Amino acid sequence: MPHFVIECSENITELVEEAELNQAIYEVAAASELFTLGDIKVRTHAYQTYLVGGSEKDDFVHVFASIMQGRSDKQKATLSTESSNDYVSYCPASTISP
Repeated sequence: MPHFVIECSENITELVEEAELNQAIYEVAAASELFTLGDIKVRTHAYQTYLVGGSEKDDFVHVFASIMQGRSDKQKATLSTESSNDYVSYCPASTISP
């Protein structure tokens, strides 16, 4: 079963509803056709306190995907690229890092 965990600074969830963030990742995972729709799990953890590069003010978003074996490296890379490309549209420019 694929699990997608979105970790972000709390400010992100003030700009975009958590349900919308979850839905965005769910839709990318579903569109990949790598998973049974009922098996896709997505959740968000928003943090009030954190340090990013020594700063407490820099917003961040990380999406972690845990998927079982059976997908090729190419499939996993495509899923990563697609989720990043789609997710960027939900995040303010200040949260995007290379």
